[in-house]
Amino acid sequence: MIIILNINFSNKTVIIALNNKIPNALNLELLEDLQLKLEQFNKQTEIHSIIITSNNNKFFSIGLDIPSIYDIPKLEFKKFYKTFTQTSVELFRSPKPVIAAISGHAIAGGCILALCCDYRIMTDSKALMGLNEIKLGVPVPYLGYFILKELVGYRTARNVCDSGDFFSPEDLFRLGLVDEIVPSSTIMDVALQKAQALGSLPQSTYALIKQLRVQSILEQYFKERNEEIETFTTSWFSSPARNALKEAIKKF
Repeated sequence: MIIILNINFSNKTVIIALNNKIPNALNLELLEDLQLKLEQFNKQTEIHSIIITSNNNKFFSIGLDIPSIYDIPKLEFKKFYKTFTQTSVELFRSPKPVIAAISGHAIAGGCILALCCDYRIMTDSKALMGLNEIKLGVPVPYLGYFILKELVGYRTARNVCDSGDFFSPEDLFRLGLVDEIVPSSTIMDVALQKAQALGSLPQSTYALIKQLRVQSILEQYFKERNEEIETFTTSWFSSPARNALKEAIKKF
């Protein structure tokens, strides 16, 4: 469900591409695969940096694979959501620099994965990114919200989450959600340059500095994690969400 596009031991960077058809919907298989690969690469000293991207230029990820999980029982859904949250944690707390090369739309859960990366480089195409959970009748995943608030401030995070809107690359850059906008033809080159520059720094020092950045967010998240899983699951199976999710399936 993911492709290792390249492991270049000369520049010490691994490129991981999401690969679940065009929309790159996040199902259990993809999430488990991504989590496993992250755990492996985080332990490999010969890998200094990681790039997360897509196998196509239409979608970075459309978010959770709603068609495949809409009808599953609550206990099975809870297992799925735990996997999504744990994969997000593994991405966020990687001791290595992680660059998101966003070549297409990053929607809902796809936006969360992008937020969990250290830097976000986005194409200058018509790709959109945002958190539309409110329109689906479910809360924004806690870790993503905590990162967003730390990244752009309370007011902007409030507006992004309350509106459920999708934003253009220019608006995302203005709001602070992405770090750089580049032509589609150069996005991987720019991401690789950034990964190599950060990967050339002393690994242990980078990891310590990154820990300062992520530690308070993770501490806050872990205090709320069990409550979040219950809250999200309850919301997912509520009548408003059932109706909104059924409509969302049509867009897949």
